[in-house]
Amino acid sequence: MYCANILATYTTDIVHNIIGTEFNTALLIITLDSQRIISNAIAVLVIKMVNRRTMLFSTVTVNIISFLATAAYTYFKGQGQLPPFLDHPGVGVALIHIHMFTIATGTVPLPFIIAGEVFPLEYRSLAGGISVLFLSSNLFITVKTVPFFFGTLGIHGAYCIYAAVVGYCLVVAYFFLPETKDRTLQDIENEFRGRPLSPEEVKSTQSLASWKLHHSKDRRCSSPVV
Repeated sequence: MYCANILATYTTDIVHNIIGTEFNTALLIITLDSQRIISNAIAVLVIKMVNRRTMLFSTVTVNIISFLATAAYTYFKGQGQLPPFLDHPGVGVALIHIHMFTIATGTVPLPFIIAGEVFPLEYRSLAGGISVLFLSSNLFITVKTVPFFFGTLGIHGAYCIYAAVVGYCLVVAYFFLPETKDRTLQDIENEFRGRPLSPEEVKSTQSLASWKLHHSKDRRCSSPVV
């Protein structure tokens, strides 16, 4: 999600820094939106066939590469050291589209899918709330710091920082994120525990679920009086 916030919020600034101010930014935004719709549709199909970890690591790795490639491209372009065959708007357009493709196929849909599979039912509400808190904080910090980074470090410096942050998150996910595709919530919980539930714990969990089932009421009105 980190990179999605940047590209969606500061598209014009990114286009001007990577390609130039003379480029038709409106046309590029239209093509990016169209590509994102197509990429989202592809992601829906691929997610059903590919393991979550495989898809996450492959798309995020390409995303990091696109960050670093864009940083190198803008740096050498600013220094006037690009080879003639690379000093073309098409290269910048390709870099931005690759970035968008990795966002639409991996970094945006997968966190929501995995969050719906990895949290145990007993703690899903709490864990979901904490996840949304971190997501909102990430969005706020990213949106507010991009102008500062672009102004002081340039887009190449900012993109290197973003690549490092995303890379760190990918390493953490590699060690701590289990595979969730085609697995039950109990299997995933057992992996986090490092052992299966004991018969007593299973009985306690079933009793708690049964109590919630019999004591919860389907309230169709928000008023506590009704």
